[in-house]
Amino acid sequence: MSLTRRCRTYIRTVNLVINYGLNANWLVIDPIPRVAKYADYHKTREPNKIPIASLPSEPSFLKEKKAPASPFFVRTSDDTSESAPGSAPAGPPVPAEKDPPAPLPAPTPTRPLKAGQWDEEDLWLLDFLTTQRSIPVSVTHLDNPAWWTNVSNTTGGLDHDFLRTEFARMGAYFIEQPQKRPASAPGWKRFIRHWLENSHERQRKGVNNGYFATHARRRQRA
Repeated sequence: MSLTRRCRTYIRTVNLVINYGLNANWLVIDPIPRVAKYADYHKTREPNKIPIASLPSEPSFLKEKKAPASPFFVRTSDDTSESAPGSAPAGPPVPAEKDPPAPLPAPTPTRPLKAGQWDEEDLWLLDFLTTQRSIPVSVTHLDNPAWWTNVSNTTGGLDHDFLRTEFARMGAYFIEQPQKRPASAPGWKRFIRHWLENSHERQRKGVNNGYFATHARRRQRA
């Protein structure tokens, strides 16, 4: 019965196979069926021996099954060892102390304005960059007197009224198209320089003809 269960077949089929093996001298009964040439088919480094028959083991379904341990129960050393007579019962476990939270990193100090590098006559430009609220640019991105000197040369000079007007126009442009706002210091310098140069070029061409010339003459008459 155990062989049929292991092979998952009928008793009649097992009997046919055993009888065929006995007739072909593949199996011998000594005292239970075994392979006749077992030592020839199982080569080992030690001398081959005929397997000794052993009594059948107890069926697995008759063995006492132990209940699985609960995943929520953890056995400790105190549970396995019996307490000495007269000793006090063990108290509840003391929770482990948590490590103190790591201190927050100190904020990175902002780079101070290098007002000492600016000429006395150009401090008005530094004051304008510090107080203007038209465009959301950090003053540290534009704190470069040498760069402003080159921009002034390419735009025919800078003054407070010209910068206030153009910065207001740039602020309105960023409100209409916020995706065009630069994301780095070189991007801000490049954008402002191109904007001021284009505005200067339009004003230079408008003095002689067109819309700007008409309004320039009206302002002169007034």
